[in-house]
Amino acid sequence: MKCRHVQKTLIATSGRRKLSPEVHAHIAECPRCRRWQTRLNELDYAVTILPVPNSSQAKAAFQQKLLADPATPSRRWHERIPGKPWQKIAVAAAASVVIVLLWSGVLKREHAPERIAAPQADPLLASVLQRHSELATAQTSAQRIRTLTALSEDLDSETRSLARVAGSEDLAALAGLYEDVVKKGIVVQSDEIPADDRPTLLIEIADRLFRTSQTAELMIQDVPPSAADPLRQIARTARDANNLLRAKARTEVAIQDPNPVRHLPAGG
Repeated sequence: MKCRHVQKTLIATSGRRKLSPEVHAHIAECPRCRRWQTRLNELDYAVTILPVPNSSQAKAAFQQKLLADPATPSRRWHERIPGKPWQKIAVAAAASVVIVLLWSGVLKREHAPERIAAPQADPLLASVLQRHSELATAQTSAQRIRTLTALSEDLDSETRSLARVAGSEDLAALAGLYEDVVKKGIVVQSDEIPADDRPTLLIEIADRLFRTSQTAELMIQDVPPSAADPLRQIARTARDANNLLRAKARTEVAIQDPNPVRHLPAGG
């Protein structure tokens, strides 16, 4: 029996685990899986000692409201987020990163600590929340598109740093977030830039996207097969956005000056 199967079995059977003799035999011989079992037992115990507030009043109020108010159609969670589309992208990224990090953190924890410690702040989560704060206070479209570009680079960097150790689902989630930030954030926001600033700023952002696509494509050859598709998704998304922004910049130059003396760099 392989460690991977045993660890999935341990995760799937929380609480008082009913394990097969084969699993018990493997754990007895495998120090790593014993650490998993010890850690999961600690988590089970921690849940039992969490303080639970008295909910009787809240329950009664909820029941009264449920019986009194007519039912209304529920909206999707992302439709309930206040703010503009680029703000929703940052909030969605933050929420999704929390989920990815919680799951990855459990899977990558190999050593059982002596005691249950408070979780340390994750750099990616801190970065995403910081970008969200910057978007909320941004006064210009230039500030917003640069912040969204920085957010996309944070997600790309995290995907590459985890490419050799994380599971395919975690990497796919990060690549999906990257695509959302680029397509629904950067590309949409590029149309809000004032015409006079558009050519220069779009080329600046396109250059950054081009570098991302090149870096991701080069790394595909050196990672496990499970990481190749997420990196291809990032490379393709960055390459397409790079080409689109350069086309928009050329169009704007042609509008402003039908016979331009200078030429925009070709880039990617």
